[in-house]
Amino acid sequence: MAKNGTQPFISVFPPTALVSAREIVEQVNISRAHLHTLVKSQKFPAPVIKDGTRYTRWRWSDITAYLEDPAGWVERNAATSEAAHA
Repeated sequence: MAKNGTQPFISVFPPTALVSAREIVEQVNISRAHLHTLVKSQKFPAPVIKDGTRYTRWRWSDITAYLEDPAGWVERNAATSEAAHA
């Protein structure tokens, strides 16, 4: 069981994989628009590579860390982003 009492997330990619938005929305079952809204509001991991508008990639280990404990991930990363802006 995961920390939040749900079944643990089963990863389909190796932790070092770089994945596209299309791959994320297929695995997480959210829309592309919602994915970008979550990223913009800092409630989902940001991409690690962004080259123009056509090539954006996320680190799969960041996605799995979020999926295993979404509330904890947001809390930990909100503190980090606040410290960076202070």
